[in-house]
Amino acid sequence: MATAIMQKKADRLFDTFDADHNGRLTRDDFTRMGSGMAAAGGDPEGSPRYAQVMAAYDRLWDGLRSNLDANADGEISREEFASSALWGSSAQFRELIAPLADAIFAAYDTDGDGRLSRAEMLVAARAHSVSEADMMSFFDKVDTNGDGYLDRAEHMRSVEEFYTSDDPKAAGNILFGPV
Repeated sequence: MATAIMQKKADRLFDTFDADHNGRLTRDDFTRMGSGMAAAGGDPEGSPRYAQVMAAYDRLWDGLRSNLDANADGEISREEFASSALWGSSAQFRELIAPLADAIFAAYDTDGDGRLSRAEMLVAARAHSVSEADMMSFFDKVDTNGDGYLDRAEHMRSVEEFYTSDDPKAAGNILFGPV
C-alpha cells in the first residue's frame, strides 16, 4: 500500500465487505453482500439481475481469495486485504471490480433508464451502510455533468477512482463514505 489515502480506503472497504463483522473476509460475506444488494435493488432471488449481482460477487471473492489468501486458510485478513495489488491497479480493477460495479449499477437502475437517480443511490447507500448525507455528498461530487443523475460512465469513473487513485481530492474516494 503506497499511500495513507489508499490504506484508509482499503480499511473502509474491508469493513464494508465484512458483512458479519468478524474481522475476516469469507465467501459467506460476499454471498450476504450480494444477496442484500440485489434485494435492496428490488431483484428477487432467481431474477436475471439477482443472478448478475451474485455472479459478480462470486467472481470478486474468487479473485480476492486466489490473490490475497496468503496462508490458504479460506479467509482474508485485514492485513492480507490491505496488501493487495488491487489497490492502484487498473488491470485488477478491470478484472475484478468493473464487472461488480456494472452489476451493481444495473441492480440499482430500477427504472431501467441507464442512469441512477438520487433515490436509487439512497437505496444503494442503505445496502452499503452509508449515511444518506454521505451518499448525497458523493452523488454531488461525481455527477460531473450536473444533470442530477449518475450515468454509467460517471458511476464507473467514480468506482475506479476509489480503487486506483491516490489523489486525496478524487471524488470517488468517498464512495463508501468519508475516508
